[in-house]
Amino acid sequence: PPCSLPPSSSSLPLPLDPLAPRYLLFRALWVRGFWLTDALKFGADFLAYPGDPRDHHAQYLVTTLDPLQPLSARALGCGSRVAEAARKRLLLASLSSNRSPVLISVGYCGSLSSAKVAALAFDR
Repeated sequence: PPCSLPPSSSSLPLPLDPLAPRYLLFRALWVRGFWLTDALKFGADFLAYPGDPRDHHAQYLVTTLDPLQPLSARALGCGSRVAEAARKRLLLASLSSNRSPVLISVGYCGSLSSAKVAALAFDR
């Protein structure tokens, strides 16, 4: 039988919770002029473009992080290597305790010990 919606769609969850960390980070990047698309094929959350994706190459591979969970050196190294192979920079995105965005750009330089890390200060 064909798929159909339940009689009352009011019980369906919202597609995006406006207070969810991933949504807040998406919004923070969008407000700053980035166009965002899905980055599932790269194992990340978003691709961030400086303009319309039809006209620009993505600059960042964005991974959203839970600030309460540790980030392993292996995950950092793997993420930066994938970004480098795709000619992008890894952008780690999280929320501070006051829910303002924290964005850290990581560039791969051959080994984790020589990875370049630059924090980008953004206010709301």
